[in-house]
Amino acid sequence: MTEYLHPKWSFYLYSFFGVVISFAACFLTKKSEKDAHVREVTSSEQSTELEEYEIEQRRLMVKEGVDPREARNTPIPKRKGFCFDLGQNCRQIGRAVCMREIYQLVIFFILLATLNPAFSEFSYFFLLNVIGISKFMFSMLVLIGQLCHIVGALVYKAFCRNVDTRTMVLCSFITTIISNFLNYCFAKRWNLDWGIPDIVFLLFTDVVFAIIGTLLYTLPIMALFAKITPKKIEGTTYAFLTGTMNFGSTVISPGLGTFINS
Repeated sequence: MTEYLHPKWSFYLYSFFGVVISFAACFLTKKSEKDAHVREVTSSEQSTELEEYEIEQRRLMVKEGVDPREARNTPIPKRKGFCFDLGQNCRQIGRAVCMREIYQLVIFFILLATLNPAFSEFSYFFLLNVIGISKFMFSMLVLIGQLCHIVGALVYKAFCRNVDTRTMVLCSFITTIISNFLNYCFAKRWNLDWGIPDIVFLLFTDVVFAIIGTLLYTLPIMALFAKITPKKIEGTTYAFLTGTMNFGSTVISPGLGTFINS
């Protein structure tokens, strides 16, 4: 539908839907996180930022000489707001990064992005200007790739949940080498010398390696995040790890690829 529109109108539509989603998110409340079918969390399992702050304040009062009973019964003024929450989140991330599993993952993502520059941003222009496929066909290739992610998730759930993560990631590296080699062959147009049409070659590589990428790398890494995140700060740590991974794959790696290409 947007194939023949000026690109600015497509970006306007995309931005409009983003604004609508952001506006709707402003009306989310804590009630939206509750599920009537989930058991209630006991008081011993609850730990909020505010509770940790109150405990710390009472500990400081006792340290300054206040009677423990008096400190226990003294109401602590609530501290909420952007700056307070930001400071709490930064401290939580700092505690998480001190864990061996966390900081090794961060180093892994940075090294992976640095040693594996990405040139996928140029594929769009190569496919449209050199190969000559239409924008509609390009969108279909993207759609097929997204559907293959679902297939990869189903295969992972059925057969690979108990496989060691390092084994999965190692296999992912091997398949990535094969995928990069096939992309090189496609850029050199060797597939035509082999008698394989461009569309057939693209469909085969997109379908196979989209499934393999989800199966061997994305889902095992996400499952590892869930296993190693410390209790009581799961959300902050998980967001930090996924943000670091995305920063490496969408900023550092493409940036190095663009630098090398220039």
